[in-house]
Amino acid sequence: MSAKLLVVDGHALVYRAYYGIKALTDPKGRPVNAVYGFAGTLLNLWKTYQPEFATVVFDTPAPTHRHQLYPEYKAQRQAMPEDLRTQLPLIQTLVKSLGFKVLEAPGWEADDLMGTLAARAQADKLETLLFTTDKDAFQLVSEHVAVLRPVRGGKGENEVLDAAGVERFFGVRPDQVVDLLALMGDVSDNVPGVPGVGEKTALDLIHSFGSLDAVFTSLDKIAKPKLRENLKTNHDQALLAKQLLAIVQNMPLELTWEQCRLPAEIPQAALGQLAELGFKRLLLALPRQTAAAPQADWVRGLTDDAPLAEVVAAARAQKMLAIEVLPKGLALAARATAAAVIPLQNESLLATVLAGGEWLELLADPGITKVGYDLKPLMAALLRAGFTWAGPCEDLHLAAHFLDLPANRPTDFITRLLGGPPPEEHPAFLACATLLLAKTLTHRLKTVAAEGVYRDVELPLLPVLAALEAGGVSIDSKALEDMAVRLGLQMQTLEKNIQTEAGVEFNIRSTQQLAEVLFDRLQLSRGKKTKTGHSTSVEVLEALAAEHPLPAMVLEFRQLQKLKSTYLDVLPGLVDPADHRLHTTFHQVGAATGRLSSSDPNLQNIPVRTDLGRELRRAFVPAGRGLALLSADYSQIELRLLAHLSEDQQMLEDFAANRDIHTATAAELFHVPVTEVTVEMRRQAKTCNFGIAYGVSPYGLARQLGISPARGKEFIDHFYLRYPGVRQYLDSLIAAARQDGYVSTLLGRRRTLPEINSANRNIREAAERMAINTPIQGSAADLIKVAMIRLAAALPEKNFKSRMILQVHDELVLEGPEPEMPALKKIVVEIMSQVHPLKVTLAVEAGWGPNWLEAHA
Repeated sequence: MSAKLLVVDGHALVYRAYYGIKALTDPKGRPVNAVYGFAGTLLNLWKTYQPEFATVVFDTPAPTHRHQLYPEYKAQRQAMPEDLRTQLPLIQTLVKSLGFKVLEAPGWEADDLMGTLAARAQADKLETLLFTTDKDAFQLVSEHVAVLRPVRGGKGENEVLDAAGVERFFGVRPDQVVDLLALMGDVSDNVPGVPGVGEKTALDLIHSFGSLDAVFTSLDKIAKPKLRENLKTNHDQALLAKQLLAIVQNMPLELTWEQCRLPAEIPQAALGQLAELGFKRLLLALPRQTAAAPQADWVRGLTDDAPLAEVVAAARAQKMLAIEVLPKGLALAARATAAAVIPLQNESLLATVLAGGEWLELLADPGITKVGYDLKPLMAALLRAGFTWAGPCEDLHLAAHFLDLPANRPTDFITRLLGGPPPEEHPAFLACATLLLAKTLTHRLKTVAAEGVYRDVELPLLPVLAALEAGGVSIDSKALEDMAVRLGLQMQTLEKNIQTEAGVEFNIRSTQQLAEVLFDRLQLSRGKKTKTGHSTSVEVLEALAAEHPLPAMVLEFRQLQKLKSTYLDVLPGLVDPADHRLHTTFHQVGAATGRLSSSDPNLQNIPVRTDLGRELRRAFVPAGRGLALLSADYSQIELRLLAHLSEDQQMLEDFAANRDIHTATAAELFHVPVTEVTVEMRRQAKTCNFGIAYGVSPYGLARQLGISPARGKEFIDHFYLRYPGVRQYLDSLIAAARQDGYVSTLLGRRRTLPEINSANRNIREAAERMAINTPIQGSAADLIKVAMIRLAAALPEKNFKSRMILQVHDELVLEGPEPEMPALKKIVVEIMSQVHPLKVTLAVEAGWGPNWLEAHA
């Protein structure tokens, strides 16, 4: 598993490292056992989870608001051992030199920093791991935030606990953790709970009543007199405990994620500190690109001052050219010991291409193989400048994905294979190294059975995506600006109506003020509680909408605000003034399943489920008069692939008979005839169908549908009663993954799953879900990629002027002359539906119109 953000509980790790390693001193005789353990754990977390951002949070000696509430808070804790205290400065210095952001705030605990970061990460949909041994952190787990907890006796192994994992481990949901702790108390923090209430009794109470508040409002339902009396007598003490144990999630913290970005490799300052401390074993265990590995012999004769004409001539003779885009310019090499560097014009790749040069002829020569690391930006720049790219190519960035090697930067990949960091005195090292490595790619890819997908899918797709990026997509900026103005006025009116309904002026964007209005002023039902008060999440507001009109109004306000700030206010500013188009960047191999994603801007996340979101698509228009947009979308491709792969006879028959599979499933789930299936029944069946294709658990399905886990299990069981072949197929995927260590897509794309045989249940079950969904999602991704390749070739062959402009999940969007649309629709549907021989028909829904919305309708 990987994470975008890693937050490390420094306080907990300091003690764990200190007591986990015997006495150890550095060459100066200083105690460093805690430093060694801390550094080893941090480096292992970095290597294992590969976060993009990371921070380590520490406590300070200053008292917090909890001490003001309860002076005995943590009063029983012994003073930190002196030989540990002396190591703290060394630990913090090392952490900072490694590139981890260190955070501490007087008056706040490390837990509060962690809670605030977790809340922000959840809001930003940043996949986050909280490394801690403190069970209090379970309350912070959410959709995008999980706790990473060391496994006792696991020899450095950790377990990831998501919401389902917390419930399995602790017996309650994350939003119930504080209530549970308030009842039973927390000895480690000297927080008393209710006398006579231990973990078992506390669990029974929460399971029976759902929350602490519900326990106290239902005392008459508690059968045991002594327990009932204890609860009644210690009501205030339990509420105080809840205040003390609730982690703050909105403390003032001026911090951006960019400030937490980790370096691409371990800085030299950190390597020097590790060496100074005498941590030779840690140094030897570091990846080769960060250790002081010897330079390869061939580097000694490398020069970067070869005349460009010499490199061009050598490329024509060798029929191969390595080209790398470097900070100082383009590096070209045709021999492994000489390269030429072309300075970037105005720090722009496009400007450099427009400047021309004989080297551009090499890129258009179909007889010369081009090799490089991430060639797509150069391809796109060539196309935008009106030049041609032709001939075979090798892309180490794509290969890195299949070889399970670092792929964030060319140095990460190339130096791992060659050994040692690139020498600074040779800035053209990458081009020369690329030339050498390209000759070994076929062998390397064959060893992992990846050559087929690499050569038949990913490489041919490279110029297709470059063309999409270069061509861009046209938008009606005026329509977006007008829509933004309308939404702004609508938000102002809605804000006034909300405050009128509330009977008081307040900041709607403040969750704390909103909670006060909802729960204190309007006395609505109190849901789950956060560190700063009761939750005002979407889930809570949707539930409260049945009690009062205000929550629904707030939900509408939030929806408008998000649409306006994320899209309407942003997209017009991203239009390129040169051609008045948006130029997104497609990411080809970022997802383990092979699915495409995009960024700058992310056009794949444009909402489609709401009226306003769909209206946004109306602003995506053809680039000129007489043109139209065509949208072609696979219908239920994952379920059709599931039918093909599982060979379940009932599912194959349902698709062959063109039955509505969601309605058929609903009839099975709810035990009604097909003619009596309601819209809501079909919706739940649809969620169940796709959930099973993605390896959903009963708990996960229950959460999605708002039903009990028992009912979720019942739904899944009924699905398998109708489609028994699916269960057999999914079970076979898990069994094969355990034996082989990987799963494959229809076209042979592999995903390694080393965690499938983990002794840790949570880790193992996560791998099992990947074993189930990867062949289905990955096959869908492969097929639409192949369809794009074939369509890109067919359009010019058949003299179409139309072109692809977007790929969004299972949908392709094309732009072209309106008279071409009927014929274009026919060929697009034909290619997409016949992309691969299957036991079911791949259904494609296609249409065209004056904008994306009407084309997709």
